[in-house]
Amino acid sequence: MKIRIRNAADFIKYYEFEIEFDTSKAIKDIIPLIFQKISTKLSQENLKLTIIQPNIQTIVSNYDKSLAYYNFKESDSIQVEKHHGLTINHSHGICLGYLGPIIIIFYFLFDKQELKNVHWFQIIAAIMILLHYSKRIYEVYFVHINAIERIAIDKDYLGFFFYYWIVFGILVGYELFSQDFEKHSINIFRTGIFIVLFLYSEINNYKSHLILREIKLNHKGQRAIPYGNMFDYVSSSHYFWELCSWLSFSLLTNLNFAYLFTILSFLSMGVLSYKKHLSYLEYFKDKYPRNRKAFIPFIL
Repeated sequence: MKIRIRNAADFIKYYEFEIEFDTSKAIKDIIPLIFQKISTKLSQENLKLTIIQPNIQTIVSNYDKSLAYYNFKESDSIQVEKHHGLTINHSHGICLGYLGPIIIIFYFLFDKQELKNVHWFQIIAAIMILLHYSKRIYEVYFVHINAIERIAIDKDYLGFFFYYWIVFGILVGYELFSQDFEKHSINIFRTGIFIVLFLYSEINNYKSHLILREIKLNHKGQRAIPYGNMFDYVSSSHYFWELCSWLSFSLLTNLNFAYLFTILSFLSMGVLSYKKHLSYLEYFKDKYPRNRKAFIPFIL
């Protein structure tokens, strides 16, 4: 049977393995067997077990009951979570980060004497930003199928918050609206090309998320190999297209902090993609396409 490990103190980490034990035993007797396997991954403090079955997830509240009591089958999974201290709803917590750039960009827009002094190029860049983060919020609530309900408010979450509110929202926003684009020579054709590339990347990023959603729905929450879109070439098609979006935005605006954000995005998403790629290889073994890269087609 499959055991999924989610550490809510570091909400991006994911670990999964298979283990055999007697489902007629009390869950409190099964827990030590699980933690023998993951002794270096999590401690048993603040433990939360969720039984994942087709179309239903059941949080274990009575550890004296057996898995058989919950009609647990071999095709089902057990998800283990650990929380540290203060937590927040997963979807709300993620969207709070994405709201930062939206709020700050609106502030910069209306701070310029109710749009009177805003250059058309700044408006286009602002629309691109608002489009991206509005799409991300929509995806969190209506596309993603979250495996965990809550995440911990700790240094990792605060770093996530800093990344979007400060690095992008304030630094990129301030640089964008402090520029005097009246003095810039703006090439309309070049601007159009990068806008099209940005929109194309955003559309394909959304399609990638839909593919991941369909996998979870069609396989009742179990893991499966994604196909279609850029998944035929990389393990994390959604990250690849998001990087393309920010690269297009950076080349369009030519802002120093936009380039910084793109580089940081490349590093963070690259690490996540590589970990996901290794987990696919370990889990599916020879069934996983060997020609796929982790993040960048044919390269990385």
